[in-house]
Amino acid sequence: MRITSELSLCGTTLWAPETVETPAEAVAAGRLSAEEADELALDHVPVAPDELSPPDMAVHAARQALDAAGTDAADLGLLVHCCIWHQGHEMWSAPHYVARRLGAEHALPLTLSQGCNAVMPALELAAGRMLADDEVTAALVTAADRFVLPNFDRWNGSYACAHGDAATATVLRRSSHPGRGVLLRAVNSVAVPELEEMNRAGLELTPGPLAHGEKLDLRRTKKAYLQQYGFESFEKLARGAIVAVLRRTLEEAGVEPDDPRITCVTMPRMSRKIVQGTYFPVIAEVTPAPPLALAARTGHLSCSDILANLADMTALALRKPGDIGLVLNAGGGYTWSAIAVEVPGR
Repeated sequence: MRITSELSLCGTTLWAPETVETPAEAVAAGRLSAEEADELALDHVPVAPDELSPPDMAVHAARQALDAAGTDAADLGLLVHCCIWHQGHEMWSAPHYVARRLGAEHALPLTLSQGCNAVMPALELAAGRMLADDEVTAALVTAADRFVLPNFDRWNGSYACAHGDAATATVLRRSSHPGRGVLLRAVNSVAVPELEEMNRAGLELTPGPLAHGEKLDLRRTKKAYLQQYGFESFEKLARGAIVAVLRRTLEEAGVEPDDPRITCVTMPRMSRKIVQGTYFPVIAEVTPAPPLALAARTGHLSCSDILANLADMTALALRKPGDIGLVLNAGGGYTWSAIAVEVPGR
């Protein structure tokens, strides 16, 4: 999706609790092997207290983002909240809760639950709404999750990552404000629906949640999928999707792959083995821009990886007008997405 007018991502914020758990603690508790801890290459992951729900974390992140963007919640026309896990209550609307707490009485609150990639289609939805409707001058995208025993073990619930608790938020505005945000140049996705089986392989569809056991075990289904189809098949599809989405995003942003203004490419906050073994070489096929790995002090933040990466990229690598950054991400289903952003004022 080529962005045909100036839309800015402003006040992008990562909010994380101060309490943390370390891989060493997980190994001592029998939740992780020493070999797995070494492959993760993490310092720690943030862990939210029991009294703090994901929507409450989203409110914290949103307030910081709105303040940094210089935007009043009452001016929001759209609020999209992203998540993959329990938000505090069943058959209930978390985005309406967030909107109420913020005072965003004019915003349309929506939930977008599309795996760990949900923020990407949320940005596309918000940008499309703003391009189509001049009356929507600002939109808010939030993401928040926390992972709690006994239903999910952050250290061994899936392969190649440990899940941290966090929330993120960003404000999409019509015009750039120097020092307050980056221009959104393009957003794209490539879906590979045949990979949806990876998160359910070997199990029947059920009439209710967690019918296969009290704890969700994504390792079980991924192992079953890879035993049936092989890792090479998955890797080929993944590499093709990553190359395609990066090339399309650069083309629609009007940026050559070797443009020296591209300061970095971020990727999902996964293990060192996945980041260096899969993402680094595939990114190098498309652009010589350096990859930026950011998982060490957070682990995998589910939907919040995207805006956390954008926030850190903005602070660490987007330093002067014209600098360009690429945020690459993926989510179960599977879909690979990317956005191109640029520091305004060139």
